[in-house]
Amino acid sequence: MEKNGLFYYDGVVGALTFTLRLFDFDRCTGMFSNTQVISFTETSPGLGLVFSNNSKYLYACTARKIIQLNTDTSDVAASMDTVAIYDGYAFPYPFLQTLFWTMYLAADGKIYITSEIVSSICIILITPTVQE
Repeated sequence: MEKNGLFYYDGVVGALTFTLRLFDFDRCTGMFSNTQVISFTETSPGLGLVFSNNSKYLYACTARKIIQLNTDTSDVAASMDTVAIYDGYAFPYPFLQTLFWTMYLAADGKIYITSEIVSSICIILITPTVQE
């Protein structure tokens, strides 16, 4: 997850994407502090990273898993929970797997996850502000 970077819109919390680095960010000074390093043991690369609309939860996805972390706790790593696992669905041909790819928080508060290959497939987290 070292390839993507993300800040929540309030500019207070930031994250980098397969070692996840979560940190506080001071918008006035531009300084990072309180870095937490969270390691993943996944074999597929980290592709998506998005905060819920209340910034309490951070979602990270690999090609085969979606992981939820509670950023409103002192031990974020201990809050890690797998909320979705790729089920093997392929469309429109068996060799076109609909793996998780990128994640976007929409204005409706839902998180939309695109598939790597098939543009007509979209996964939706309907209640991203709820602990799974």
